[in-house]
Parts: sequence; structure tokens; C-alpha cells
Amino acid sequence: MYMSSEKHTSSEKPSKPKLLRPMDKLEKELEDTKLVRIEEETKHKTSGSVKKAKGSESGRVPEEIFKKVVKFTNAARMEYGNIIKSVLIFGSAARGTMKRGSDADVWVVLDDTATKSTADLNKINTHLYLIAHGLKDLHIQTTTLTEFWQWMKLGSPELVNFLRYSLPIYDTGFIKPVKQMLEMGLIPPSEEAIKLKARTAKTRLKKVKLDLKSMVFDLRYTALDICQAVAMHYYKKQPDAKDMPKILNKLVKDKKLERVYVKKFKQLNKLWKDIDHEKVKDINAKYAESALVLANEIFKRMNKLLPKGIRAEQK
Repeated sequence: MYMSSEKHTSSEKPSKPKLLRPMDKLEKELEDTKLVRIEEETKHKTSGSVKKAKGSESGRVPEEIFKKVVKFTNAARMEYGNIIKSVLIFGSAARGTMKRGSDADVWVVLDDTATKSTADLNKINTHLYLIAHGLKDLHIQTTTLTEFWQWMKLGSPELVNFLRYSLPIYDTGFIKPVKQMLEMGLIPPSEEAIKLKARTAKTRLKKVKLDLKSMVFDLRYTALDICQAVAMHYYKKQPDAKDMPKILNKLVKDKKLERVYVKKFKQLNKLWKDIDHEKVKDINAKYAESALVLANEIFKRMNKLLPKGIRAEQK
């Protein structure tokens, strides 16, 4: 037991030394981080004034962000101990280019082998999000230890980017060595990762093509909806797409609409019908843009035919 070297009177009790817990050392580790040292150098160069980080509009000192992450880390470790394997800052906060209104991205590696079930892990995740929410300006992303090593095995580009542009705030001894291996070129991508990326690219392209088809479908219904609104207002009718040209021609006959909009509606309807009947299979941006232009023109003109009290507001 620690005893003070000074003498004390009977009424005085010897003071106990403050025990320094590992978590208390995080503040000291914070001062040693690269970006904070850069910030301190900036302070000296500007005679005590604080210089904004490059690209930042908030004027917030990066050190304040790191302190919030340290508080988050302290709270997480106090609650979950060794389940918290590593805490890293990544994204614009780590690069020093954080802009006003954006959150600091924080990556937390959790030891899923130390939890009893997936439900327990989900509870931990939820609690970590609540802790971060209370501190504000922090966006938490969690990864299990199992997932981390799976990424390592694959040589995943996602893992490489996380590690390359991240700043470890707390580490139990595996993130920093892996970062060093990455810098030395010792984490090559696997053949499985290469195949996975190729398949992913193909899937994404297919999804974009389907999205373009869906966009033309929605644009055609945009025009149909506004035309039906006009038909219901003037003629108390609810025509479908097939009968809509008749209603539009009646509007032309009644001198409420220009004939060119009948043609535009037919053109837009054909753009979708050609897709639906598989006359057109590959949709490109030009095709989708044609549908967008037609739908927009029809909407604006037909909307004006409605009384101000019921027409759609345009911003």
C-alpha cells in the first residue's frame, strides 16, 4: 500500500494516490495523434489563433472531434470492456476536410466471439449508436471481429480503404500491425475478391438498367396522373392511358389545350410501351431523358389547366 513520505497529524489522513486506469490514458494517446500534432503546429504558426481545417467551413478544431470520439470510446469500454477491440476515425474527419453539418465517421470493431448471441450483439450495436447520438456529430459504423478477418482473408478493397484512411484512437493490438502490413503491400487481393468485384459490377449495371426502365414507367404515369386530374375536373371522366388521347383531343377542340400536347403524350406512352412489349430492351440515358423532358412538359402545361386551389404546387 502506498504511504506518503510526509508526516501527518492525528487529525489528518494520508492522501491516496490517484490510480490511473487504462481508459484514462486515452486522453494522452489523443495528444499523440498525427492530426492533432498538425493542429498544434498550426496554432503556434498563427500565434495562438486556430486555423480551420482544409475544406472546413465550421471552424471546428479537429481535436474537439477526437475528444468526442475519446469520450465515446471511454463510455463504450466502461460498458462492454474487451468486446470493444478497436475504435477508428475515418472519412473527412480523419483527412481533416470535415465540412459544416457533417458527422465524424467512427468505425468500431466488436468481438462477436465474446458475445452469447446475435441478439446480444444487436443490443450492443443499438447502445453504441445511442451513446454516439448523445455526444452528437458522430456517425458509428460497426464491424465484427469475424467480419474483419473475413475481409482480411479476401483482401477486400473496403477493408483496404477503411485502414488506409483511418486514424486509430483505441486499438487492442491488431489494427496497427494490419495497417503496417497494408503499407508494406502484404495484403494482396484474393482471386475470390476479384471475382466478387466483377460479379458486383455486373449486378450493379443490371440494376441501373432496371432503374432506367422503372423511371420511364414512372414518368409515363406522371403524365397520365396529371392528365386524369384535368379530365376529372373538366369532364368528370377517369380515362385510362388508352383513352386519354381522346380526352386530350376534346380539350384541344374546346380550345383549352394546344394540339402538340396530344402528340407529346402519345410519344411518352410509346416510349413505355416499347419497353413493355420488349421492342426496346436496352435503355440508355438519352432514352430516359427523352421521357423525362416529355413528362415534365406535359405536367407543367396540364397543371396550369387546373384551378389554383387544386393544382399541384411547383417549386
